[in-house]
Amino acid sequence: MAHPLVEFDIRPGNARDGEKIVPFLNQVFDGWPGFNQATPSLDYWRWKHIDNPRGESLITVCELDGDLIGVSHNALLKIKQGESLINAGQSSDLAVHEDHRLMGVRNAIVDEMFKHFAGKGICYNLTVTRHPHLLQSLKRKQRPRFPHNIQCYTRIQDIQRHLENIPMDNEWLMKTGYKTLSFINAITQQLTHPPNQEAQQIREISFFEESINTFWNQVSRQYDFIGVRDRAYLNWRYCDPRAGDYRVTCAEENGSVSGYIVTGTNKVNPDYPIGYIMDLLTLPDKPWISSQLLREAVKSMDDDGVNIILCLVISGNSLEKALLQNGFLNSFQEYEAFTIPTPGFTQHEKIDDFRPERVHYSWGDHDSLPTTIKSS
Repeated sequence: MAHPLVEFDIRPGNARDGEKIVPFLNQVFDGWPGFNQATPSLDYWRWKHIDNPRGESLITVCELDGDLIGVSHNALLKIKQGESLINAGQSSDLAVHEDHRLMGVRNAIVDEMFKHFAGKGICYNLTVTRHPHLLQSLKRKQRPRFPHNIQCYTRIQDIQRHLENIPMDNEWLMKTGYKTLSFINAITQQLTHPPNQEAQQIREISFFEESINTFWNQVSRQYDFIGVRDRAYLNWRYCDPRAGDYRVTCAEENGSVSGYIVTGTNKVNPDYPIGYIMDLLTLPDKPWISSQLLREAVKSMDDDGVNIILCLVISGNSLEKALLQNGFLNSFQEYEAFTIPTPGFTQHEKIDDFRPERVHYSWGDHDSLPTTIKSS
């Protein structure tokens, strides 16, 4: 492909390109993938972009004189939207070498990637971010907004320890405000009646069994927008050693799955690891199980010395109540989402009609986990 100043070539990538893509990502991002995976980065790349049960990521590479100067990945998603299952994409691991920025490389590889969407049946690209430059670009181009707010809830066990590790402006105000909100939330929860029911069995599992498909078929009926969570996907996402170290806990009643929770801890900064509620799903007629699973997960991370835990939730979803019951507070750090439609596809327009309690989005649906907490 020609550029007014530079000649560079753009082509589809494949599994063989991983051996040069991974060092390139590591160089551009000053460390990739940015969390404590137990396997080599190339194995992680193959897990993420080649072995996804939804299909291989759409990979686009940009080369100059045979050298890699840019790359983009678009992971394939399967989403239950309304009564239908649709294919969507998720932009991921987009990188341009610093010596070749502002040359049109990024726009060129993104445009090339979108050319293949229709042929793959991809209805839209789901982009969720807090990156200021990307947000500015998406808003400038007037990309369709995802109509539901994605909030980040936070639980901090020791606010003083947090401030010592994550210095902030107006620390006294931050410390006082957090303690005040925590106190108000604690009093509020005492005045409400906590759930007095519990699941018959809570157990940690190393992989999802066939029974999870029965659970998925039941729980999916309460949602109009949710990534498909069948057995193949869940075992790939959370139980493959290449994916990272996750803890999966399952709730059961009468031998049947009634809910599960997945947690992860990012230990890139060993002095201050960050905990995540990766995913939490329970049957709609057993809401108390959400609080029970959260309580067990929080205790486990407290015992491991994790001081801060983050959880993403759709504003207005019933999960917010369970989070408050377990000491989480709304951080008011919102992740903005956009649905960029493939020409000729209109499925993104239907999301406007869905009520927030019937929309699900979690860290497990997100492309990456932040390794630091913003100081303001």
